[in-house]
This record gives sequence, C-alpha cells and structure tokens, in this order.
Amino acid sequence: MKSFPLVSGLAALFLASGALAASSISAIEPATANITTGGSVNFVVKGDFDGTLCGLVVKFADGGKDQQIRVRDKEKFPLNIPRQFAKPGTYKIVAEGGTVGAALGCVGKAEAIVVVTDPPPAPAKAAAAAPVAAAGPSCPDGYALIANSVKAKTGEFTCAAKAPASKLACPAGTNYFERAGTVGCRKGK
Repeated sequence: MKSFPLVSGLAALFLASGALAASSISAIEPATANITTGGSVNFVVKGDFDGTLCGLVVKFADGGKDQQIRVRDKEKFPLNIPRQFAKPGTYKIVAEGGTVGAALGCVGKAEAIVVVTDPPPAPAKAAAAAPVAAAGPSCPDGYALIANSVKAKTGEFTCAAKAPASKLACPAGTNYFERAGTVGCRKGK
C-alpha cells in the first residue's frame, strides 16, 4: 500500500488550523411574543462566533421570503432581524444553518413562537348630538316670563315672581293680598 505523506500532512494542517470549527446558533428570541397585524417585531439570533464564516437562514413561516445572513466579522452574533407580519396567526420562527453564497451553514438550530392578532376594533364614534334649539329667554326658579315682554331683535325680556301655589296663612286681624308681583298680609279694611 502506498503512503501519501503530502495528503496526510495537508489534512493534519487543515485540522490543526481550526478550519473545521464552526460558529453555532444557540437561540432566537422575539422582542415580544404577541403583536398585532401589521406590527413589526425584532428577533435576536444568539450564538457563538468563532471566526469561521457560516450561513444562517431564518424562516418566518408567514409566506414571506426567508432571511439569509452570512455570519462573519462584520455581522456576528447577536444578530438583530426585524420582521413585519401582515396576517394574524401563530408563527413558528426557525433560525438554522444553511448555505448562503459560498458560506456553509452554521451549526445548530433555534426556534421561537410569535402570536399575531388583529388589532382591537376602533371605538365606535359617538352619535352626533341632536341640535339644540336656540334657547329662548328663561327665568330663575320662582319667576315666570311675562309674555309680551320678549323682544327678539334685542334679546330683552322681563320676569315676574310667580304667584304662590297657595295663599299665605295670615295672622288674626290681617288679610292676604297680591298686587303687582307682591304678596303679603295686612290689616283688613
């Protein structure tokens, strides 16, 4: 059997260089697990970056395009990924290694759940108030409007005290009287 020292030496060098080490995914966490339709949520993908370029695919299961990211020196863990959801539902979000361009997949897989609900209905508009009739002249309690005293052009009017519902109880030797808006008891004639 022939020996291939050059190939064995290159394999050993390749292993020693750490080229087989890989960056890995440990978690994906939404900023909030409950959002309303049309709302946006930020996902944080956590992991260990060991300097090895790797590919990461985030699948949102909402019918939209998956997010593909190359993890490298400029884009390393934790990664912030915003997403807007157009329809209500419960979505299982998966971040896993995958080939992205020339980058082989990162090691690992992480999942998260978000619940998207329709926003609550807008409060009903209050019914428009019925138009209030223009207020005419009004007198305070205990007074009545004198019918012919209202002058619409100037707004002038006159009020007079109402006659009591019952006559006053006058002491002996006096009689009840009403005159020009006044009432009372006086010595009888």
